[in-house]
Amino acid sequence: LADDEIDAFAVAVSPEALVSVIEQIAPRGLPIFSEKPPGISSAQAQRLADLVTTTNVVAFNRRFIPLNNVFKKIVDEMDDLFFVEGHFFRHNRQDPSFALETGIHWINFMTYLFGPIQAARTERRPHPQNETWIRVSDLTFASGLRGLLKIFPCTGAQGERLEVHSPQRTAFLYGPLWEDDGEIVIEENVFAPVLHEQRLLRRTIPGGTGPEIVERGIVGEYVEFFHAIHSGAPTRSNFQNAVNSMRVAEAIEAGIDFED
Repeated sequence: LADDEIDAFAVAVSPEALVSVIEQIAPRGLPIFSEKPPGISSAQAQRLADLVTTTNVVAFNRRFIPLNNVFKKIVDEMDDLFFVEGHFFRHNRQDPSFALETGIHWINFMTYLFGPIQAARTERRPHPQNETWIRVSDLTFASGLRGLLKIFPCTGAQGERLEVHSPQRTAFLYGPLWEDDGEIVIEENVFAPVLHEQRLLRRTIPGGTGPEIVERGIVGEYVEFFHAIHSGAPTRSNFQNAVNSMRVAEAIEAGIDFED
């Protein structure tokens, strides 16, 4: 770790070991690429955010998926958003910390689209067939936007979905996952001059069919890291902006209310 030839660090260790590793390398002042999540608690996430003051990327790959970024551009162009809803579903995942270790992907992606979450009120119910939990969270973003997030680890569907509503347009994201390339569906009320009436326009944007390592954002994480090292540009996923996601995920995991 003290080798003068090292230009940057890539850290791929368990969340339990991450803080101890970062504490050893942060004093070098070199760029750091790290797997997610940033530690096992929001306190550890904050510790890492304080420790690492150089260029860094935390590998929340949903922020780097090409289709997801097409969706972000669509959302950014929508006026007067009034409600959003996220679904994070898996089949037969009985991990004891599912929301904190896996569901955090969608929490983090929603903050990428809509900004930090200011409050989350979670209803946590036991699954009727196993030892997992069904979680439904009422969200308020710092902008005042309201939303909902469902995290179900054991259901018939497997998917990562978002719906975003404005008065004239609704956009749906079916995020790429494993063999599913995903798609975006946009429904919009437009005025048809010939008919002198409002008509519903529906269009679909399919997910990419390139190499999985590209379409699932893995290459994008590293491209951004190396670009940031060269240019000094900010990164879209880092220890600093991961803290809010960790705090929210920790509260949702426990089934307690969160307020920033």
